[in-house]
Amino acid sequence: MTDTLATREAFEGLSDVGAPTRLHVKAWGRDVLLRDPPASAREEWEAFTQAHRGKPGAAPWRAKVAQLLLCDEAGKPLFTEDDLDFLGSRNASAMTDVFTAGVKLLAITDEEIAVLSGN
Repeated sequence: MTDTLATREAFEGLSDVGAPTRLHVKAWGRDVLLRDPPASAREEWEAFTQAHRGKPGAAPWRAKVAQLLLCDEAGKPLFTEDDLDFLGSRNASAMTDVFTAGVKLLAITDEEIAVLSGN
């Protein structure tokens, strides 16, 4: 017999958010931690991309993923939405490393990125 998650109490007792993922960022010469994102982080990223779709200028997608996922050892985010300009000013290669790992953690597919970017 298998355990089921058919009750609210079973879901509330479920620990499904894992430990942060360590990522070595060569351009920064150090490791960073990316939190195991809850579904709300994915929803926030989608809302952000939709809000910027079709607007002139590039949306800071890499900065947004970094803002959502860079964390301390306890999984607490290091940055807020107020930090997007700061994060956008960081090294492009480093931010691409964070973005590439981040979209995997957020379960964002290449097809979804193409749709959201209007391609």
